Amino acid sequence: MNKKGAEGTIWTIIVIILALVVLVVLVVGFTGGWGKLWSKITSFSSGANVDTVVQACEMACTTNAKYDYCIANRILRSEGADGKLQETKVTCNKLVSVVPSVTLNCPDIDCPV
Repeated sequence: MNKKGAEGTIWTIIVIILALVVLVVLVVGFTGGWGKLWSKITSFSSGANVDTVVQACEMACTTNAKYDYCIANRILRSEGADGKLQETKVTCNKLVSVVPSVTLNCPDIDCPV
């Protein structure tokens, strides 16, 4: 029996499904904003992200990115005094005052107060 035609239809269906998924992601990204889409995707990892924010701030300091270090707000998820996870918007230069256990020093960037 010759089944060459059946294999082609399966691959066609797979390609159509992948194309639809990409199309939906593009439509949602362009209509709702990429920031909202990315926050929904990353919200599945709902744990604390202090180390990630500290690494991003260290990178901003290393690359001498004054805007990223002084002005850009980052969403900091950390455990509060009651043990519950809390979210705070913080810039890198204010990070040490929010999380005292973090040591972050960037002498090359002078942020306005």
